[in-house]
Amino acid sequence: MTPDQKPSWRQYFLSSTPSRELPPANIGAKYQVFLPDSYRTNVELQQHHRLSEPHPSIQLDLDSSGTITAVNPSGAAYLGYSAQELIGRPVLHLVYPDDQVNLRIKLTEFLQSVTTPEADVKTAITISRNWELRQVCKDGRVIWVKAVAQPTTNRNGHTTTAIQLECEDITEWKQVEAGFQQESSFLAAILDTVANLIIVLDAQGRIVRFNRACEQTTGYTFAEVKGVPFWDILLLPEEVAGVKAGFSQLRAGLFPNEYENHWVTKAGVSRFIAWSNTAILGQEGKVEYIIGTGLDVTERRQTELALQRSQQQQYQHLVESVEGIVWEADAETLQFSFVSPKAERILGYPLADWLDDAEFWLKHLHPDDRAWVVASCRQETQARRNHTLEYRMIAQDGTVAWFRDMITVVPDSEPLQLRGVMLDITERRQAEIALQMSE
Repeated sequence: MTPDQKPSWRQYFLSSTPSRELPPANIGAKYQVFLPDSYRTNVELQQHHRLSEPHPSIQLDLDSSGTITAVNPSGAAYLGYSAQELIGRPVLHLVYPDDQVNLRIKLTEFLQSVTTPEADVKTAITISRNWELRQVCKDGRVIWVKAVAQPTTNRNGHTTTAIQLECEDITEWKQVEAGFQQESSFLAAILDTVANLIIVLDAQGRIVRFNRACEQTTGYTFAEVKGVPFWDILLLPEEVAGVKAGFSQLRAGLFPNEYENHWVTKAGVSRFIAWSNTAILGQEGKVEYIIGTGLDVTERRQTELALQRSQQQQYQHLVESVEGIVWEADAETLQFSFVSPKAERILGYPLADWLDDAEFWLKHLHPDDRAWVVASCRQETQARRNHTLEYRMIAQDGTVAWFRDMITVVPDSEPLQLRGVMLDITERRQAEIALQMSE
């Protein structure tokens, strides 16, 4: 030191050089270090500030071998040590045994990434890595920390082979995370044991949960459909619009609801699913997730359709076996909605004429019977009484046919319906007339 250099004092100076002795934590006035201003660089002052002031995290400086060369006193105390106890020890001494190999590998890879030629230096600002690992305190407690590694820099701002390691205690977060994971695993196990299909969608219709029953039914794994809008992969094209409309209602808060639609399996097979849907709201009261619970009713549906076809066939056979015209009509307008095939054979008019012309019955009643037949029919219908009428109709070839029409008022129908059987009694009436004339 030359005589014209004015000394400068500071109470705590730490260098990343391993050979430099670290002053004790309670350095006080007796450990003052004399340094010229020219030696104090911004890098050193920043390092001094980082390690000397109380800090909630654990600040460690490591040399290239992983040996601790400096530690902030509050960080050492957090682990139950003094700073002097940790200086010179391998950092792996603080690491949980199961994490030591992994950390050694990561530190080696990190050092390799920062030791570049001088012409291609990287600064500590642009190079950092972070890992989660467990540290062991002096009393044996194990804590989880998030470790952020950065290279140290020399006076010229170039990176060195020393490492600054900042460790933040995240034990409580990991415990919460483990609790969530345990709860999630518990719920997943329940969902996977349920026989029903359970699918969870986000507000955009993307799949976020797909239980085992869904996998077994569709042939898709959860990994294959995760994040995919379900209408893009599972629906028949002709049903997409209707399902999206129902989904929009759920998003609008109209839940729970029920819906039936087809799912298409990975093999291209269509399955018919009956759904019960509800929603989960987020903190702002908006729909965040849609939960669908489905029952594969394909076989039941096929059975129902087969039974309906069988019943329709039986009914058709029964109707066709009746020697008369089986019909159904609106009680107000008297327009036919159904007429059995025998109508065409008996009167000659095509069935379409019966169904398309709202006044077909009225027009083809015998002129002498029209007024009283219509009046009687309306009177009995208004009283909700079943009734029987005998009247004449004009056939297509101009002949007259007699009918005994047994009419039933269908209860609770809306609009009110009439059903009847028109029995052809022409031969009987002709015989009666002939008998009367002979007398």
